[in-house]
Amino acid sequence: MKSFNVDSKLTDINVIKQAIVTVCKSKRKKPTGSNRKYKFAQHILANLDEYAQKTLEIVLAFDRVYGARERQEPINEADLQLMYRPTRCNPFTIRDAGSGKERTIISVPIFPDQIIHQLLMEAAKPVFMREMYEYSCGSIPDGGIHKGKKYLARTIKRHRNRDKTAIKYAAQLDIAKCYPSISHSILKNRLRRKFRGKLFYWLSCAVIDSYHDSEVDGERYGLPLGYSTSHWFCNFYL
Repeated sequence: MKSFNVDSKLTDINVIKQAIVTVCKSKRKKPTGSNRKYKFAQHILANLDEYAQKTLEIVLAFDRVYGARERQEPINEADLQLMYRPTRCNPFTIRDAGSGKERTIISVPIFPDQIIHQLLMEAAKPVFMREMYEYSCGSIPDGGIHKGKKYLARTIKRHRNRDKTAIKYAAQLDIAKCYPSISHSILKNRLRRKFRGKLFYWLSCAVIDSYHDSEVDGERYGLPLGYSTSHWFCNFYL
C-alpha cells in the first residue's frame, strides 16, 4: 500500500482558506427561523485572513503539543491552551424525507471544528480519490444519483444492443447501521498505513475519538452523521 504525507497541506494558508470558504459558503440563509450560523459564516468570510491565521495557529499548537508528548518533553502551557480540542457534540434529530427514518445529526461549531474537519479533507481528498472505486457515487465530488443513473443507463444500452437477455437481475443491498458499526481502531490503523504524516494522523484521531455510538470490550464504534469527515472516512474504510 502506497503511503502519502499531507502534513504540509494542513499548514498551508491557502488550503486553510479554501477549507474556510467551503464550510462558510455551505451555510444558507433561511427564510424563517434563526440565521445565527449563516451570519457567523458571513462574518468569517469577511475576515478570512484573520480566521485563516487563527486556524493555522491552532493547528501548529496542536502539532507542538502532540510532538512534545511523543518525545516525552515538557509541554508549553500556552500551546496547551491554544491547541485544537474537539468541541462537545450537540445532537439533534431529523426525519429523512426519502425513507421516513429518524436520524440523529451531530452538530459542532463552525469555528474551529467544522473548519478543522474540512481542512483534513482538503488535504486528504486527492489521496482518497485516487483509490476510490470507479463506480462509487454517494458523497463523492461530481458523483451522486445522476452519475449512478448514467452508469446504469450506459451498461443497459451496451448489453441491449448485444443481447437483450443479458441483464436479468438487480440487487439492492445495504450495510445495516453503517456509520455506527465502524471500528475506531481499524479505521485509525488504516489511516496510519495510508498517511505517513503524523500531524494528519493525530488530528484525524482527535476527530474520530470525539464521538462514538457504542463501546464493546474497550473498542469504540461509530462515526457521527453530520461531520464532513465521516463520509470520506466511511468510503475509505469500506
